[in-house]
Amino acid sequence: MSPLAAFLAGASAALLTATPLAFWLGRRSVEQDDFPGDHDPYAEPHGEDVRLIGVGIGLAILTAAGVVAGVSIGFAHEAPSGWEYPRDCCSAYDCYPVPAGALRFGPGGITVEATGETFPSRSTIVRPSGDGAFHRCSRAGDPAKPTICLFVPGGV
Repeated sequence: MSPLAAFLAGASAALLTATPLAFWLGRRSVEQDDFPGDHDPYAEPHGEDVRLIGVGIGLAILTAAGVVAGVSIGFAHEAPSGWEYPRDCCSAYDCYPVPAGALRFGPGGITVEATGETFPSRSTIVRPSGDGAFHRCSRAGDPAKPTICLFVPGGV
């Protein structure tokens, strides 16, 4: 799913959720005196009515903004250069740049110094870097945890 499609899906979901919420929070009780003393049906709401409507609308806006922001953030995880990590390697926080010294290249493949893992050059874990820098994806972005993907400039 593209970031634009994710944003539109999130916005639609937020509106479908927030609109009924706003009406529910902004509703007025049937038993409550809705109008001034003369019971003029065209009079403006007053007192608690206005406050409840404001709270309902405010919460609806915050809910919509939170859902849209959450969806947008969840689908956008980029390297500092702006290159987007592949979704099959990254859960929005697993990938990060690493210096070349964090990896050791040898006849057996590429070794990740932090974990001691060695991957053959033709492993599905080793991939070409999209920005010419070294990157590693590990569980929860923890350098001590197993490697999900390893990005090497120009591939190997």
